[in-house]
Amino acid sequence: MGSRGRSIRLRIYFLVAIPLIAMAGLLAYVVGTSVNNAISVDRVPNLINAAGIPAAKFGVVVESERTAAVVYLSEPTAANLAAYRAAITATDKAEPAFRAAMTSPAVVVTESPSGARQIQVIFKGLKQLPTLRKAVQARVISPLDALGFYSQGLTATTKLFLIQTESVIPTDQLARPSG
Repeated sequence: MGSRGRSIRLRIYFLVAIPLIAMAGLLAYVVGTSVNNAISVDRVPNLINAAGIPAAKFGVVVESERTAAVVYLSEPTAANLAAYRAAITATDKAEPAFRAAMTSPAVVVTESPSGARQIQVIFKGLKQLPTLRKAVQARVISPLDALGFYSQGLTATTKLFLIQTESVIPTDQLARPSG
């Protein structure tokens, strides 16, 4: 009877232990997911203030330059050239603040690795602006080509916003319809 009693006792332990282990694993998963979501929610204001707003402001300035370039190439008048040069000056004036914001400790600490890579892509595109500007002023490219080249830079900024959004909100939640 002694070995039979242990066998029943062992079976009861297993019957109780297996659901407890499963429940502990499920609890660990829920806690891990909750902590991860809390960290992501905490990152949102930092990303918006440190990276999102400066990128959006700089994007507006670059869009103005793009518009002025296309207008000048479409209708090469002295007034349109002056407007294009003024837009270049505005972009050049806004660029240091944008670079400072994108390399600030607030962005470096909160940005995901893919977001940091995208910021470098944007910086690399900014290095190509002088060549594009010379081509526009010399009128050696078409308005459509200028529109395309400027839009590549703006697309890189939009991609940064998407990367930041995906780093805060899981992709499966972005795909779900609301309602």
